[in-house]
Amino acid sequence: GQTVITVADDRSGLVLRAAAPDRQAGRVNVGDAVRVALGDGSPPATGRVTRVGRSANALTAGVEIEVALPSSVQA
Repeated sequence: GQTVITVADDRSGLVLRAAAPDRQAGRVNVGDAVRVALGDGSPPATGRVTRVGRSANALTAGVEIEVALPSSVQA
């Protein structure tokens, strides 16, 4: 299997890392609001894009995007 999403604790909240298709990643900017459905039945959380990778992964054609989630979101 391939890692689709990584969630890390940065002590001020969670950071979600996911790959966006390179053709769509060009429309994503640092500071953009992102709604994230956690899949546990809770309402979607709104985070902010903190980083957009510079280039696509050669194997997956995905560009890594990092989103900071509010500290109220629990892993």
